[in-house]
Amino acid sequence: MFVGLLGSFEVRLGDRPVTPSAPKLRTVLALLALSADSVVHLDQLVEELWEHNPPGSPSTTLQTYVYQLRKLLAGAYGPVEDTLPNGVTLLTRSQGYEFRLSKDSVVDVQTFETLLERGRRALDGGRTEEAAQLLRDALGQWRGPAFGGITTGPVLSARATHLEESRKSALELRFEADLALGRHRRVVDELAGVVKAQPTHEGFSAKLMTALYRCGRRVEALEVFQRLRSEFVAQLGLEPSLTLNALHQSVLTDDPALVLPASTVRIAAVPAQPEPEPEPAPQARPIAPVTRLPLPAPEGTIAQIPPATFHFVGRHNELALLTELIGAAATDDRHGLRMAEVTGPPGVGKSTLVVTAAHHVRRSFPDGQVFVDLRPVNDGAESLHEVLAGALRSAGVPLRPGQVTAAEIAYSFRSWSAERRVLVVADDVMSIGQLDGIRPSGPGSAMLVTSRRRLHCPGAVSAIELAPLSISEGVQLLQAVLGEARVREEREHAAELVGLCLRLPLVISAIGGRLAYRRRWTLARMRYRLAADPGVLLRVRTGGATLRDTLVGNYWTLTAQQRAAFLAVAAQDEDFVDERVLAELLATDTMDAEELLEALADSYLLEEVMDLVYGSTTRYRITKPLRLIAAEVLRPARGCQSEPVLQSGFSPSSQARASLVDDSDEAVVDHGPAGRSLTG
Repeated sequence: MFVGLLGSFEVRLGDRPVTPSAPKLRTVLALLALSADSVVHLDQLVEELWEHNPPGSPSTTLQTYVYQLRKLLAGAYGPVEDTLPNGVTLLTRSQGYEFRLSKDSVVDVQTFETLLERGRRALDGGRTEEAAQLLRDALGQWRGPAFGGITTGPVLSARATHLEESRKSALELRFEADLALGRHRRVVDELAGVVKAQPTHEGFSAKLMTALYRCGRRVEALEVFQRLRSEFVAQLGLEPSLTLNALHQSVLTDDPALVLPASTVRIAAVPAQPEPEPEPAPQARPIAPVTRLPLPAPEGTIAQIPPATFHFVGRHNELALLTELIGAAATDDRHGLRMAEVTGPPGVGKSTLVVTAAHHVRRSFPDGQVFVDLRPVNDGAESLHEVLAGALRSAGVPLRPGQVTAAEIAYSFRSWSAERRVLVVADDVMSIGQLDGIRPSGPGSAMLVTSRRRLHCPGAVSAIELAPLSISEGVQLLQAVLGEARVREEREHAAELVGLCLRLPLVISAIGGRLAYRRRWTLARMRYRLAADPGVLLRVRTGGATLRDTLVGNYWTLTAQQRAAFLAVAAQDEDFVDERVLAELLATDTMDAEELLEALADSYLLEEVMDLVYGSTTRYRITKPLRLIAAEVLRPARGCQSEPVLQSGFSPSSQARASLVDDSDEAVVDHGPAGRSLTG
């Protein structure tokens, strides 16, 4: 038997896949396999499956699940019994269940942890080459986030956090071994990506400085230290550690010791002299076949996808859907472009999901992966032509000097991609027209699009609207940032804090980041601060901009009538509004009011709720942060000539109604029918 938990959940008996499809069965089997050859207590299973809301007879329900697992694992081999094929056994104990595996069975978590420990001992014992290979093999066990496709409860969530920390530890040790072997040129680019994802991790920054220095890039090594120091001073009012400052001084003075691999600086306490390594115990179970890391990409290969985050929580179904949909583009006989649109409110983690999915499928696109960040366009810092031309030139697309029109850029990219299989990731798209210049035309190509408004892209084969995380997922993310022990001590306050962060992963990460640097602050103190001043959330940076800036940007892409409708809704004391209330406020008919509310929901300036309590009617809700946006930022626009509708009132006409559905100077996107969600 093979059980894969470090990535998408996978179970095989020989060559036969036996992965359960039912969510509860997947959770039970994962927990049993994680604790293979030991008893999993009934209380632990109940907590994992139902947490604080178990059914009336949880033990009876668990018996049913175990019977179904035995039936699934037995398959065509014979009757449903405790002993399953190939010596695998699922035993009922007095206090729970025990999943015994045969000697030739493999659980990738056990393989990873065994290889990591062996690699650590080899490195401490001076066997650097052996350590590098063992650690590389350990990291090769990972195929994605731990427990992918499994609905996790408190037990598996805590274990996932622990495994992610172990993964980072293995990566840092592997970098240390490679640097000691003089492989600085091989690891410098990978280190740069890891430091970008973990900007305050001193160990990774120290190794990047060392690698850059040995590559003859001394100025860049010093810049790494300056960026880290600025981050520390701004967040903590502290200087980096003495060890890192010593490394910085060594780079400044061209210390000859830095050139020697044996003198690589380590950000860790110097271990005691290791005792002679004992003879290895006989292996009770073989190590899983190692997935070797891919060889470095050949020179000229396009690989522009940003690094994936270590703290990826939830989104298992969405990730699986994108991976299956986009990854299948390369083998599809049809020539149409596979395009997926991912939308959601600012801070909900759209870019994180898409980048993670892109890394999962990158091998399906051997001719390159192109990344286009349209935030500078939407912020007004650069023109669309400049951003597209810069992205495509860096990808090697031949553009003539002076070629600046959108049509010329589009024609050149189509010609270049016609015989190539490429993946294009377009981040922060605000109108369909922004995509025209970067649609690949080659068969087997694909495109991932993120937007903070519903685009309703023509030709999109899938549209995913990300919702905020659940409370339990938000707490899991907080644990990943702050550590399990600190969150466990204030579990109740952690849940409330996640709710005050609107369950938005980027906001939770940012608030958690502040707490990580303020060790004396309790979660209760931060919860009180957010409850007392909701404006704190607006000042949180998500993806380089504050949440306030992003929401204001969404507001200014609306038409004048839509902006007037938003301010009218924000001026009401009630949080909920429907088309009849808005029609009365604006002195217009309900059809126009409904179109305006749908447009605001498309831009995530209102939450759209289909409330079953009120006869399945649709209502719209405005949140406290959006009320603050209206009160603190937008109200001064009442006297501006750009907002005549606020002074003269709303006077609908056929032309005004048409502006709600046509792309024009003011309405930058198509507003199709808004998607609805059921609540209540």
